[in-house]
Amino acid sequence: MNFNHLFDQKRLKTIGKCQHECHWGPTGNIRAIVGGKINITMYCKHCSSREDLFLTEKDFRVHKKMLEGEVGNV
Repeated sequence: MNFNHLFDQKRLKTIGKCQHECHWGPTGNIRAIVGGKINITMYCKHCSSREDLFLTEKDFRVHKKMLEGEVGNV
């Protein structure tokens, strides 16, 4: 599953090394950090770039089932 929609569009254009568009998916640990944010390490399935994504707790709850399911598949 592609998680590009979790990045803001401006940032999405500046990250990754793919020639067209990266295909981002979660990897590793999902962890809570100070300030009520959730940190997720994302990777591109095409160019193997990695980026940290910070979601609010509210946004994380919306996508929690999909994110945790995808991390389990890696």
